[in-house]
Amino acid sequence: MPRKKCTRAGAWRTGAAALALTAMLPYMAASRAADSAERYPLRPLRVIIGFPPGGPVDIQARVILQKLGDALQQPIVIDSRPGADGVIGNDLVAKATPDGYTLLYGSASHVINQILRARTLPYHAIRDFAPCGLLTNSPYLLLAHPSLPANNVGELIALAKARPGTLSYGSSGSGSMPHLAGEYLSILARISLTHIPYKGAAPSLSDVLGGQIPLTIVGPPPALPHVKSGKVKALAVTTTKRAAALPQVPTVAEAGFRDYDVAAWYGFFAPAKTSRAIVDRLNRELRTILGMMEVRERLSVLGLEPVGSTPGEHTAHLEAELARWTPVVKFAGLRID
Repeated sequence: MPRKKCTRAGAWRTGAAALALTAMLPYMAASRAADSAERYPLRPLRVIIGFPPGGPVDIQARVILQKLGDALQQPIVIDSRPGADGVIGNDLVAKATPDGYTLLYGSASHVINQILRARTLPYHAIRDFAPCGLLTNSPYLLLAHPSLPANNVGELIALAKARPGTLSYGSSGSGSMPHLAGEYLSILARISLTHIPYKGAAPSLSDVLGGQIPLTIVGPPPALPHVKSGKVKALAVTTTKRAAALPQVPTVAEAGFRDYDVAAWYGFFAPAKTSRAIVDRLNRELRTILGMMEVRERLSVLGLEPVGSTPGEHTAHLEAELARWTPVVKFAGLRID
């Protein structure tokens, strides 16, 4: 059978069709992405928390994520991946497929790790994530075992000066915000406190409750019941404003350190390159949840202030935190490599 000849006109038509198809591919992909985002989510979501169960991140996350699952009509699986002050969990999300099904409930250490671990951090705290919104804000609490002969910051400083190098405090990990809060106080008060890192706030608090260490700095959620029962003493809060949940507890600033202000904040993240439509959907649902009276009351009991922000405001906050803490960390001579 004779072979069919390919005419110039036929070749031209074939080439034109191929070019047209190539030109349409980005639009077809965008259309599929938009359709996928519109129907999102189609299966359960996994939210990574880089700290142990029972800690301040885990406790508040369960309040908000229960409502988020209801809003999205899909189960949300909380996956705790403690270690390296959130780095292990953060890295999983940074490297996850950016389809909106692996997300991060992060803390203020998200930015601090970028400063302390700049040489070894396996991701970039801003470039490798899509911020979905700030969620809550709170002070940290400076807590002591009841046997410690100090009931406020002034007495603690006097005790530390009388017993140089003998007082230790626990934190949720090396380079965590509680760690920096302790170092910052040591610098301003010119005292020596020995830092003991833990894999999360809960084990640090547990050792203070048991008398293994005299001091710890943690967020309010896991600590408030123990403060109110008298099992631990709250010496101070770390923000310049007293906490609504503990109005009787003074601030560190009230002890004469006007510039001392260390706040805990928590935010929601997706991997970078996640569809903007998915990020906006998550942000919209989260802001609605944070406006619910029931949620606000439950967070208030935990000592947390609901924030809510746009993705753009969240990004700006991350950049401002990076600029603020970089000189403090360098002055303290801290680095984790």
